[in-house]
Amino acid sequence: MIGLDLNQQQTKVGVKVLVQLREEVIKKILPMKGIKQVSFRRIKMIIVSATLNFESKEQRDRAIEITADIQLATREEEEGCISYCFAADPCDDNRIQVYELWKDEDSLVAHFKHHTYAAMVEALNSIGIRDTENQMYLIDKHKPVYDEDGNPREVLFAND
Repeated sequence: MIGLDLNQQQTKVGVKVLVQLREEVIKKILPMKGIKQVSFRRIKMIIVSATLNFESKEQRDRAIEITADIQLATREEEEGCISYCFAADPCDDNRIQVYELWKDEDSLVAHFKHHTYAAMVEALNSIGIRDTENQMYLIDKHKPVYDEDGNPREVLFAND
């Protein structure tokens, strides 16, 4: 089986038609080359959003300090890691806001098996988290917040 990543395609109608045509052409050509099965999987990115709450500002600040190198290592070492940030919440002295962006599901699953993930868990547990909330989101669509003129969009995704 051959997997084709068509995630980079935009959702405009013209591009959708091109993608459909490309898929049809590929489906006809590959069997002639002896390839029997083709998978057209549209890869979707994943956002992880979390809050980590500590008993004190000092604990929160210490957690940021001891995890900075781990955050950098995650960004540099892990394939598919687009963004990985544990940052102090400017409105809550005891909270860290977490934002992660992963290329795809496989990248996030691999992260959970990577030594940087284990190091992050160990470091945070050494400080003592009071409580946490976390969610992951599968991204179906994305586009810039601002239009071509630099203005916030009035219509977000309705016309896609």
